Amino acid sequence: MLQEEGFEVEALAFERKYHKGRLPSCAVTRIGAIEHGKYAARLLKFIKALPLIRSAISRNDFVYASGQDMAFLGFLAGLGLGKPIVMEVGDLVNIQLLPNIKGKIFRIFDRWITRRYALLVVISEGFLNEYYRKWLGLNIPGLVIQNKLESNSLQRLPISIADEKQKDKPASEKPLRIGYFGLLRDLWSWQVLSTLAQQHPERYEIVLAGMPINPSNISELAEHFTNVKYIGEYRSPEGLPFIYQQIDMVWACYPEIKEDDWNLRWGRPNRFYESCFFKKPCFAREGSLFAEDVKSYNMGCLIRDVDVQKVVKQISSITYNEFKEWHEALLKLPQDVYLYEHEGHDLANEIRKLRPIEKRR
Repeated sequence: MLQEEGFEVEALAFERKYHKGRLPSCAVTRIGAIEHGKYAARLLKFIKALPLIRSAISRNDFVYASGQDMAFLGFLAGLGLGKPIVMEVGDLVNIQLLPNIKGKIFRIFDRWITRRYALLVVISEGFLNEYYRKWLGLNIPGLVIQNKLESNSLQRLPISIADEKQKDKPASEKPLRIGYFGLLRDLWSWQVLSTLAQQHPERYEIVLAGMPINPSNISELAEHFTNVKYIGEYRSPEGLPFIYQQIDMVWACYPEIKEDDWNLRWGRPNRFYESCFFKKPCFAREGSLFAEDVKSYNMGCLIRDVDVQKVVKQISSITYNEFKEWHEALLKLPQDVYLYEHEGHDLANEIRKLRPIEKRR
């Protein structure tokens, strides 16, 4: 976005095992490899990377940090340089939301450090308005940029099925094909989908794609079913047309949302935006923010229960007429619900307002 708005950009990045995506369209300096959950080893690598990060900060006008840990690292590396820091918040970590004393102590620190940043860019209005405004009481400038799809990158895809008309009758004349894509890390979702496949083998097919996390052997488990297939990892966005051609509906449903599961309440998964673009109705957890969108536009099925058998029963009751109604609503959906339009311009304008910290304070 910033490059399209005329900014010169360079990136520094740690590498980790993760779902494959696109590399940035700018120079990228790799500053180390980190592993999930190994925080002590990660801390040492962060400290080792500080000189490289400081050097990059010194030759640029501002820092755009992806995530709270990277923003803090940028703050430490840039001490004394006076360069504004923009923190992008893609999710909130558990300790930020804990109701106990540990969570309260962390939020005191979070309030202190976040005040040192020049701008917040969050993927959900819930993160900004509820957590940063109400919980932390901050009035730092903020901008909401949802995880929508980039129209420019989608236009370069070899094929597009965004305007596809439904010719057959899933849930009526052929099995309804449900796709579960991305980071496959939710055991409850696997239990629901595999139970559905087992109990209704003639009526449902399950298509899995992405990085298996929980269960980690999902590709082996899929082999025990004739109507479940795992098609491997994929790259976004170039791999999206192929996987979405395989399905009729998208599984974007969260597991049970507990009282303090604010990430699930406030977030919107990538699968929501992809389902909108490819005109595939989705499943959503009632009570989540994006479920309100699904309900408002009538473009999918809201899941109420947590019990696997009850959820399977609800899915198995879907009729072709319901599916057709959801699909037709998606064909009429405004593009600004799922595609970026003015967001790059808005971000550029906010960043151009930033001044070095010593002048701003």
